[in-house]
Amino acid sequence: MDNEKNASPIQSKVGAIFIPVRDVKKAKTWYCKMLGIPETDKEELGHLFVLPLEGVDVILDEMPMWSNKETLSVYKAPAFMFKTENINTSYEYMKKMGADLVTEVQNSQWFVCKDLDGNHIMICQ
Repeated sequence: MDNEKNASPIQSKVGAIFIPVRDVKKAKTWYCKMLGIPETDKEELGHLFVLPLEGVDVILDEMPMWSNKETLSVYKAPAFMFKTENINTSYEYMKKMGADLVTEVQNSQWFVCKDLDGNHIMICQ
């Protein structure tokens, strides 16, 4: 079994998550505000921006190779989640930000909102 596991040259860890966006500058501002991190141009590389996070990289990407702004495919279900220590405070924060809230807080644990492009983002305690 160990030999089978080690046979693949692909590592068993996630390196980054890409989020498709129409306007990387607007998306960068929105996500930095949502996450309470300083907005910087340091990680902006043309059509993409690497959010300065702990752990797995999250990359906002206009994805010019895969689509154009009119045909951009967005996540219509959460593909990942951001953590919070207080789900109710986070829900109220997103409400004040004017986020499109898809659900209310569910089971006192999570909710889903949309980003500026309509991607579904889960926030979970």
